[in-house]
Parts: sequence; C-alpha cells; structure tokens
Amino acid sequence: MQMTTNQNGDVTVVAVDDRLEADTVEEFRTSMHDLAEQGQVKVVLDFSNIAFVDSSGLGGLVSAVRKFRQHDGDIKLACITDNVRPLVEIVRLHRIFDIFDAVDEAVNSFS
Repeated sequence: MQMTTNQNGDVTVVAVDDRLEADTVEEFRTSMHDLAEQGQVKVVLDFSNIAFVDSSGLGGLVSAVRKFRQHDGDIKLACITDNVRPLVEIVRLHRIFDIFDAVDEAVNSFS
C-alpha cells in the first residue's frame, strides 16, 4: 500500500493506493494516528486508486475516524471505486463517514 499526503489549506488529503487489508492496515492506522497526533485532524481519504478493502481495512477506517473525532476532527471519504462502494454500503459506513464523489467536494465540506 502506498499513501500520498497533500495539504489543501487546513485539510490533509491522503491518497491511498492499492489495497487496504490485513497486510497493510497497521501501516494505515499508524499513519492516520500520527496525523491526528500532529494536529492534522481534517482529513480527506482519496480512494480513487483503492482496488480492495477487507474487514481489517474497514476496522482500520473506523479506528482512524474515532481517533480524529477525539481530537475534534473528522475523516471524509472521496472517490470510492466501484469495487469498494458495495462493501461500504453493505456495512453502512455512510452512517459513520461523509462520502463524496470528488476530493474537492470533500475538502470544501470542512468549511
């Protein structure tokens, strides 16, 4: 898994590539927790290049959003691929996360 981080004002955009699964979730959790501890608590996760998410990856997402909300922040999801969208809907992550079709929409939602 590869993650690229960019700043858009006070919002951190994290592009996650490849897969979010048992083999990569610990790296994801660590990166997300580090951002929260550094005070970068407004985050958009760009999932446009995510091919697969498993239950461990979903757990990592929920763990990360809890951490950010403890720091008065939030995580928004953007550009969820057609491979991942059905899983997100089945497990009702749309009740936990705000989900957007475009990164810019997600960034602007923090205003």
